[in-house]
Parts: sequence; structure tokens; C-alpha cells
Amino acid sequence: MSYGTDPDSSCVITAVGFVAQAGTKQQKYEVLSRTSDSADDACLWPSSLLSRRTRYLCYVSENINTCAGQRPILVNLVLVDDGEHIPANHQAIYNTIDTGERALKRKILCAKFSPRSTTSRAITRIGVYSRPRTTTPGYTRIGDINSIVIYCKHTEIGLLNSERSPVPPSVPSRPSIPDRNNLYPNLPAFSSSGNASACEAFATTRRGTVHPLSGIPFELNKRYLTDEPGEYRANGASKYKSFDEIDSEVISAVNHIFINLLNFIFTYDH
Repeated sequence: MSYGTDPDSSCVITAVGFVAQAGTKQQKYEVLSRTSDSADDACLWPSSLLSRRTRYLCYVSENINTCAGQRPILVNLVLVDDGEHIPANHQAIYNTIDTGERALKRKILCAKFSPRSTTSRAITRIGVYSRPRTTTPGYTRIGDINSIVIYCKHTEIGLLNSERSPVPPSVPSRPSIPDRNNLYPNLPAFSSSGNASACEAFATTRRGTVHPLSGIPFELNKRYLTDEPGEYRANGASKYKSFDEIDSEVISAVNHIFINLLNFIFTYDH
């Protein structure tokens, strides 16, 4: 890492953590073992006379042009004291990546990640310094750990281009309707001009019995026999009857039958 200069802001950070050894080669992680302003040791664990522990901040960056839409990227960092409430939607980093030991003493670093497709502003750089920086646009001071000042740079990265039209949901195809002639293959198809006797013969052979109307002559009611079509429309056309009219006709017919029955009984007795 070059000291005193900012790396390309076209990269976003996809992971952040701590390592116990500066020389540990963690895959894709960039270890901040030296301060950016003076190249001093950037150890974040306080020195002790009895033991020597080291902790270094590290992160993974990815080019913004190759970052997938659902890829979580770093959008915020918060440094809180041990025992304080963790901010909402933030992840607390408690342990080192390489050894699993406690990451910081009396401090907890909290990171917030959001999918690339849902944010237009992200952290593109994390830096450690031996002294506070002068006011620089885009840089935010996270806090101090063991006399090391941590800064991060927020950059406007814009939303992903959503020109690609969404794929419409697949519509299930309608089930094919079978030909009505194939529904009942045992039934022959008769045309409207077919012979009525053929239908009667089929019904007789199909059931194995005589047709119920066999031998009954068909005769049109004489009231409908007329040579004038107009006369049929005027006199012979049927009309709809109400329930009261039908009920009256039924009662009249029943009374007529009952009177005839009484007359028959009376005549038979005498």
C-alpha cells in the first residue's frame, strides 16, 4: 500500500476485520500494518510489560464495475465502547480472523453492509493515521484506538443501471381440449341432415330393447295446420303462462275428472 495517497475510489469494500499477525496472508485481505501518514506501526492493541499482542485492521475491496447487485458492501463503520449498545443493522466484530482471539481491548468495531443494488453511497477506503487528519471532504473519523486514528472515505457510487427489463413470469399453458368426437369414441357422429330412422335403429341396438316411441304415429296438432303463415302467428303461436294460470288450469282439470268420477260411480250404483 502506498502511504499518503488514496487508492482508486472505484473499489468498494466487501469485508472488514482484524488479524493478530501483520504477516499473516489472509486471502484477498489488505492488512493495514502501517499508518498512512508516517509509516509507523499501526498496532491497535495497547502495549504491556508482561506480554506483547498485536492487532491490525484489514479489509477486502472489489472493483465496483464487477461487483454483483446482491453483493453486500460496506456503507458505515461505528466504534463503540465495550458494553455499549450495538447500533441497529450493524455487525459487531469481536474476534480476529486468523486466530479467533478478541479483536480489540475495551472497544468494539461495528460494520454495516447493504446490497450493492440498494445503495448509492459506500465506503471505498479505510485508513489508519498516527495523528488526526486535516478536514478532507468525504472522510469521516471513526475513532481512536491505542493512539491510532481510524478514518473512512465515503464515496457516491450511484445506483446500478436497471435498464434490463424484468423477465415476465411464466404463464402456464392451457391444457389442450380434446376433440369432442374423441371423448366418446363408441358413439357415432350424426349430422343434422341424418336419417331419423338411423338414430332409432342405433338406440335400439345400443340398449338391446325396443325404442319407447316405436309404433306410435306422429301427428301434428290440427290447430297448427294452416295455409297462412300470418294466421299461425296470430292464432296458433304459443305464449308463456304464469304460475297462477297453470295452477288454475290444473285445478279445473282435477275438478272435471272428479265430477266425471262421481257421475260414473252414481251411474254404476243405479
